[in-house]
Amino acid sequence: MPGPHTLQSATEAEGPYAFMPTALEIGGLLAPGPTSPEEADAMPSQATAPGRQLQRRAVTRTGSGRRSDAGESLVSVQEMVQEVQASAHPGLVEVLKNYTYVGMADPTCVLLQHGTRLYAANVPVLLQDLAYQQVLIGFGEFDRIHLDPPLCLSSLLQIALEDDQKPLEGREPECCLQLITKRADMLADHFAIDITPDGCLASLPALLDTSMPSPLGLPSFILALACTVDWFHERPCFRAVAEALAALFGQHTMLEEEGTPAPTQTLPTQGLPFASHDWQMQHQLLPLLRARLVPDKLRARDGTVQELTRLEQLYRVFERC
Repeated sequence: MPGPHTLQSATEAEGPYAFMPTALEIGGLLAPGPTSPEEADAMPSQATAPGRQLQRRAVTRTGSGRRSDAGESLVSVQEMVQEVQASAHPGLVEVLKNYTYVGMADPTCVLLQHGTRLYAANVPVLLQDLAYQQVLIGFGEFDRIHLDPPLCLSSLLQIALEDDQKPLEGREPECCLQLITKRADMLADHFAIDITPDGCLASLPALLDTSMPSPLGLPSFILALACTVDWFHERPCFRAVAEALAALFGQHTMLEEEGTPAPTQTLPTQGLPFASHDWQMQHQLLPLLRARLVPDKLRARDGTVQELTRLEQLYRVFERC
């Protein structure tokens, strides 16, 4: 059996079936020849990949967390779930399901082997996609990540405005924050985002189990709630909140810096052992993606997952040397 950091030979990986197209090629968006986005869009639509359906998860709730069954009945949420299923890419599902871990190319990119092909995958983008999907399938039934102490919304928004200098389209920051606080009950019931009466962020939904959002992303998260959410129309509102949460959870704590802390170091905000980047990527984040992500067909052509080389191509290079 090959180790986690070795490439399998062509014979071991595919044997007599080496001539067959890859999973991505079968999926129809990374064909052996060049395929333009227009040609890809014209191909027959793929159904959701077998064995990879979005399903509402059972949640055992403890403490004083709220619970809402709205996700079962809200048509808009079900329609967004169906959109994710309709855009699933079976080839990418196959790669993520049956990959061999090779290693990390950089703090955000991993190398995966599938058959005789070597792929590079952008983990933050895939985590963001997974977080968005988890918002939809766990709608109204989240456990909570409690923030102690709660964080002032006004201060978070001010930090975001100073860092990003993004305009609020002529609106005053306090007016935007008032819109958020007025929807506190909805945010708490549907998204486990608790806002205290004095305007502080007290909790976030526990979307990705072992994956914790970066505290550095909280100002941008509040800015997104203040600027991008259409609070007056249900489906655009839910989509924007889900996208804001997805962007936050895509910024995993281990992806913030290139340096790798010592294995015995702890995160002061979490109190959890901080393993090496490579170990955490291999044993926590990638298994999470393997088990739950329904990858979008867009990720097969926007550079999120891309083929780097094929072992048979390397053999031809060696033969010429």
